[in-house]
Amino acid sequence: IEVEGRFNRATAQLPEQKEIPELLRQVSNLGRDSGLDVLLFRQRPEVFQELYAEVPVEMSVRGGYHQIALFFDKVRHLDRIVNVADISIKNPRPVNGQMQVDASFFATTYRFLSEEERERIAKEKEQAKKKK
Repeated sequence: IEVEGRFNRATAQLPEQKEIPELLRQVSNLGRDSGLDVLLFRQRPEVFQELYAEVPVEMSVRGGYHQIALFFDKVRHLDRIVNVADISIKNPRPVNGQMQVDASFFATTYRFLSEEERERIAKEKEQAKKKK
């Protein structure tokens, strides 16, 4: 029962396909709400695993270091899982008495695959094995 409870809590944190656009809008809005200029917000192709898909978004922002940290903290408190990785901070420069930097990173969320998607992916993997 404990394992089932943990599984149910984890599934609640993974959005369904129809929720992905709204979640991505939330992440973009959090950047702006944190005082950042969002320079790039590009959804990359999904990466399929056995039970879930990774939904990566390439982002570039400009603002103060504190604003970037505030954005990451806001993302951390979302109801859904969003992993921020491959963070690069560069080009520090003073702007109106404040230090500004450019940051680029990937914000990745996850979604459970539908039964149909899992079956299709399993078939594709099986066909790939036969070709080898």
